Amino acid sequence: MATLAKASKDGVPAESKASKGASKDSADHPVLMDGRRPAVWQPSEKELSSTTHRYETQGVHDSMQETDAMSLSFVRVNPLKKGPAIAQKEEKGWGANGTNALLLGPGGPSFIGKVFRQSISGKIKLQHYDATSQYDFHAVDLWTRPAIEGLLDKLKNDKYLFRPIPMLYRTWLYHEAHRQQKHPETSDETGQIRRVLSATCIDANISGGRWSPMVFMIPGSFFAACTNDELTAVIGVFGVWFMQRSGMNYNTPESYRELRFWLLLPRIAWLLFAVIRGIFWLPTANIINVIGLIGIIACVALDIWFGDKEVIAGYKFNCHYEVVKVLPNRVFICRRKGAADTENMFGHRGRVHYNISGMGTWKNDMLLIAEIMGCIFELRPFNDDDWTALCQELGQENGEEARMLFWGIDCFDKKMPDWDTYERKLKVEAATLQSKASQRPGVEAIDPDVLLEQLKNTQELLEIDKMAKNEAAGDGDEPPEDSIAARIKASAKPPLLS
Repeated sequence: MATLAKASKDGVPAESKASKGASKDSADHPVLMDGRRPAVWQPSEKELSSTTHRYETQGVHDSMQETDAMSLSFVRVNPLKKGPAIAQKEEKGWGANGTNALLLGPGGPSFIGKVFRQSISGKIKLQHYDATSQYDFHAVDLWTRPAIEGLLDKLKNDKYLFRPIPMLYRTWLYHEAHRQQKHPETSDETGQIRRVLSATCIDANISGGRWSPMVFMIPGSFFAACTNDELTAVIGVFGVWFMQRSGMNYNTPESYRELRFWLLLPRIAWLLFAVIRGIFWLPTANIINVIGLIGIIACVALDIWFGDKEVIAGYKFNCHYEVVKVLPNRVFICRRKGAADTENMFGHRGRVHYNISGMGTWKNDMLLIAEIMGCIFELRPFNDDDWTALCQELGQENGEEARMLFWGIDCFDKKMPDWDTYERKLKVEAATLQSKASQRPGVEAIDPDVLLEQLKNTQELLEIDKMAKNEAAGDGDEPPEDSIAARIKASAKPPLLS
């Protein structure tokens, strides 16, 4: 009785409420008496959308699996370093012939001194003896191996394979220092490139207003001729010549960024002169003269908007680099100073594996930079979009084999698989050199206790290095899956028996 009274306290029986709820549910999802759906049941829009999304996701997943199953093979451009460096100059080792053989030096082909900056457009161009693609490559490999083959899914996990990004302005600064014979003050073989990396410039893929104002001054001089004012036209032609000469004189690493600043006053002065002259002849001018005056104003305004404004907006991308570590064969781990918004504007650059960097955390301001054939490249790990774009660039479809080119730097191999092994090698060489120096005549005596401690440390390092070489011994050129994980697993102690 209490239950019936509670259910019908608002004047509506409990049975009627249940029937209303059942009718509302049956309107959305009709059911039979025993809970089964009728044969003519139609799914709701929500169920249809979820089913469609499930099929679309499955299709994308299947497409990704087909792409990952694609077979790729990379052909090495440069030969393996099996002998003296001078032996690489042979044409049969490099496969170079004709004008390409002229680029070969003691360490292989080099474009040093052949990169120039155009004074008008501000673009960096490579000028060599023959416009050939013989030395082009799609990837850079830090592992020592003659070729790379495998499925795309396997290559995506290769931590020694990188995508080369040319650092154009850094390369131009490097070549200008070579042409001007500006030698570093230190005797370190990396002194020149350290000096170039410490210079301030923009490495982002933006114009930054680094092109000459002559780009808009040339059409402005044609509009000046349309005004039918001889003095305005003569000054416009003289301005074109003056900016062309200024662009050539300021086309140096020290002055190229100051060009727009020094030419700002002449541009504004010419604009004001043309406007003032136009005030006097404008009442008697025809349509062509008016178009000429408007063209002059438009050219100067566009030059300031797309040039000087971009100089100010792109100033935040100026940066320089500090060399943190030096890897074999002129590969450098650097820290960027400045250009803090680069990742926010252009996306994440990827993270270099610990085996290569020796760093537990790869921060956003860290870069891997290499010098290849006298040119400076930033090395970034491949991501999924890079692999897709690379396959599409070569015009390959799923299921076909794509042949690509790579440049081998040979930083690591089976005997030296990671940074820790390389660091041990440097310590052993330094300790051995210091021990030999203490035995030379004329050298101040070293404390025996210090010498014994150094010898002890050297012996321990040699034993560790020998054990690492024994662990790495084996056939094949493929890099290890994860040498750090394998080392931790090998050094783990078994649990104690209770």
